[in-house]
Amino acid sequence: SAQIRRREERDGWLASLVLSTGTFAYAVGAVVLIIFQAMPFISDLQAKEPEIILGIGSLANVGFALFLLVAVPFLLSSGWATLTTGVLPRWFGYGSFVLALASFGASLGALMTTPTWLAAGGLATSFGFLSFFSWTFVLAILQLKSPNN
Repeated sequence: SAQIRRREERDGWLASLVLSTGTFAYAVGAVVLIIFQAMPFISDLQAKEPEIILGIGSLANVGFALFLLVAVPFLLSSGWATLTTGVLPRWFGYGSFVLALASFGASLGALMTTPTWLAAGGLATSFGFLSFFSWTFVLAILQLKSPNN
């Protein structure tokens, strides 16, 4: 965001858009992670209250898929800012748009249970999640290599 702000016009707002959409996406991701991390601590409910553990597991899987939907504005704003300001390589900006489209498609698993590869927590969700965090890793590498730091 700081690098984008330095490249924008004085009244630019793309840096704020990237910062706010990124903060929101990672906050949602943190909440989903907290739900997943709580699962082992409530696993003793499986014998006593199986519907509670099933409900929490389902909530975590749907949240997992919805994270990909919440990430779409961050990916789009990052791609837009990259292409507009030239703060990162153009291929990263275009890649952000492609990943946004793929993330939107993978997030559909939050709404359906079939086919199983598209359902929340299925292959599409897992691939989307890994792709997003690979994108984040590439972003970090580009930030380290950037002469604008």
